[in-house]
Amino acid sequence: MLINAHCLKEQVIEPTLKYLNDLNNSTVELLLGTAAIESNLSPLTEGNPDTKGVGLFNISPQSHTDIWDTYLAFDPDLASKIRGLASQRSFLTNPHIELSTNLAYATAIAWCIYRRSSVSLKEKESIKNLSLLWNTYYRQSDSVNTSSDFCHRYINLVKGQVVSAA
Repeated sequence: MLINAHCLKEQVIEPTLKYLNDLNNSTVELLLGTAAIESNLSPLTEGNPDTKGVGLFNISPQSHTDIWDTYLAFDPDLASKIRGLASQRSFLTNPHIELSTNLAYATAIAWCIYRRSSVSLKEKESIKNLSLLWNTYYRQSDSVNTSSDFCHRYINLVKGQVVSAA
């Protein structure tokens, strides 16, 4: 199941970032590009044992736990806001399932991966700059994707333009 990038932007990413007081065009575009490169805008995985991440942003359970233990634990106001996005029962019994079933929560955690590195974005960043941020702060060490792949997927999946692989 693919998510329409425009709907994802308007119905999930923008409202979530607004709720977190971090809304700007580049932040939205960075998260759209991240979803495009990490899951091809497909939030549901098919149980592939080789897939280390979960959901739309392909966040590993280890990264998810690390965000809570090393970042959100030291920002109780932000932690409270993000916890407010999670389900009441599911989060307590299986918190990682929230990454695939709760798009607002997954968006908030994905943004925290960037935010904990003190990523600062101008209102309008180039796709190339966004790809470099993804490569530096988000990309998993075993990923075969590159900054160039980020740009191609962003253009194909987010902007809906077909580009040939160079």
